[in-house]
Amino acid sequence: GAPPGVVLSGIGDAGAAAVAEHAMALLLALVRRLAPMVLATQEGRWDRGVATGMRSLEGLQLGLVGCGGIGQATARRAQAFGMRCVGINRGGANPAPALFERVLPLARRDEALAGCEALVISLPLTPETRGVLAAPAWRACRRGVVVVNVGRGATIDTASLVAALDEGHASGAGLDVTDPEPLPPGHPLWGRPDVVVSPHVAGGGSAAVTKRVCELVAENARRFARGEPPRCPLAIPTP
Repeated sequence: GAPPGVVLSGIGDAGAAAVAEHAMALLLALVRRLAPMVLATQEGRWDRGVATGMRSLEGLQLGLVGCGGIGQATARRAQAFGMRCVGINRGGANPAPALFERVLPLARRDEALAGCEALVISLPLTPETRGVLAAPAWRACRRGVVVVNVGRGATIDTASLVAALDEGHASGAGLDVTDPEPLPPGHPLWGRPDVVVSPHVAGGGSAAVTKRVCELVAENARRFARGEPPRCPLAIPTP
């Protein structure tokens, strides 16, 4: 919808830290089974049976599907919990060997996912990444994989995720983004104890993020006034 000649810019990695925190919060909520604990609290029930099925992040293999700023910020935090991190990106280059044990390209998705017990998806949505997480991907992971998406909803094939949860290939999903978004009333992802949905708010709540965004906007205003290209330029899709 942008007119010809308009230059767009994004915010780059300004929000990566907050989104990574949200990804870790969703991971922890799922493996520590916080959703059923919250429900028990609301109902006034002391239910120690909730411990059945609890897990620890320590020692788990985490697949970071997307190794940009968000993926790297998440890997850094995951390492603090004792997780082992492998990466998947479009080209297969490892941008941070200190964070990722290995990085493989999307074309080798199933090989990269083998052994993963948790996934964090932070991919942008492109023709190449649309629906890239579908039935074969869930089967490639360890049975009972926990899935978190803080990228774009349509990188996951939603019907296959529901089936993976029903069949036990996935044991939980934390979704800050969905396809469709928002989920309509009655959607099969609503009301499940193994799913936590947040309404596309992973980048919020951080004064540090706001400060970085404001600094970037100010810098791009100065660049525009000088006739210079902006930082973090965005391509306008061709209709």
